[in-house]
Amino acid sequence: MSSTLNPNQVYLITYRGDVVVFCTRVFQKFATVQRITAISEVPLNCSCIVIFDAIDNAVTFDFLQQIKKYNVTLVSIISPCISAFIQIKLKDVSSFWVYSGFSGSKMDGLERYLLEKIEGEKQAIRLGSPISGENKPIEGLFAGVSAGIQKFRESLVKAAMIDTPVLLLGETGCGKTSAAKLIHNLSRRRDGPFIPVSPADIVPSLCESAFFGKTIGAYTDAKADKGFFLRSNHGVLFFDEIGTLRVVLQEKLLTFVENYLITPVGSTKQEKIDTRIILATNADIKAMYIKGSFRRDLYHRIDNNILTIPSLRQRPEDIPYVAKQYLKENKVEKFLSRLAIEKMLNYSWPGNIRELNHCMERAVRNSHTEKIYPESIDFGLFD
Repeated sequence: MSSTLNPNQVYLITYRGDVVVFCTRVFQKFATVQRITAISEVPLNCSCIVIFDAIDNAVTFDFLQQIKKYNVTLVSIISPCISAFIQIKLKDVSSFWVYSGFSGSKMDGLERYLLEKIEGEKQAIRLGSPISGENKPIEGLFAGVSAGIQKFRESLVKAAMIDTPVLLLGETGCGKTSAAKLIHNLSRRRDGPFIPVSPADIVPSLCESAFFGKTIGAYTDAKADKGFFLRSNHGVLFFDEIGTLRVVLQEKLLTFVENYLITPVGSTKQEKIDTRIILATNADIKAMYIKGSFRRDLYHRIDNNILTIPSLRQRPEDIPYVAKQYLKENKVEKFLSRLAIEKMLNYSWPGNIRELNHCMERAVRNSHTEKIYPESIDFGLFD
């Protein structure tokens, strides 16, 4: 075991025979970093290099460029977010490579996983298998290394692979709509429509036609309309904030999820609809269930997959990741100073990711240098 506790270096985590494992997560935790130095510790005859938690694609690419001088048989990238660009560049470094979405939070879990993984990779090499990959990368979304966000990412990918309803829970601003879109994009329905619905905007007296559609002349001046369910056929119907779903709307939704049949207003013909239901709320569904304001029979139709997005308050170690992701997505050539990060870590973030993104927008606007200092961090009304 060898490690260099220097914030300006990547940590060398462990040696396992001819396998060298690095952890690049420190590049997210410290703003003032230099280029990788630990690469010099890699034996030239090393046959396998594993990069764990490679979240910064630019750093990973630079690392791969340096690896070219080594005669490595296999390079394995272990990360929940690997860009297609990095996957392509891996071909220039090694004949065989594997990328994986492993996101274990404990080192003993990582080492156990690596031992199993590497043995499998060696077997694959002996059999002459082509380049392989595991799991679809979740690039740029729900950034972080906390156990909570890693568990959520894993649950999200699993939910995308099946077709039953999903209930997304989480505080305001934590990314429920983004999660719903991601489930859609990772699923077999990705080429189908994604139809968002705000229950608060639906007039109860018109909910049947809004949900099931209507025919011409169904009532005075009625025009033909497909309705939410038919428009989402072969795709996803996303109900945002179902805590505001009135009882009459809950009844209509229950009617649909029981058999996925609709009868447009003004018609006697039933139609079978192939749509997936995703729902989200920041309300206390359990309290509503007990109180009776949320139908129990509806709840038990949608409780197959309940995913809770942890708040930033519950995962403060992820705050630098989320902040850096904002800079990356908006192509801002700035970085946070250590004191700026510390200031952000000491704030509670009641508005979660949405609030943090707004804070970063102000910080970029307030900062006139490449480095963002604490005085540029403005928490708005709560500062």
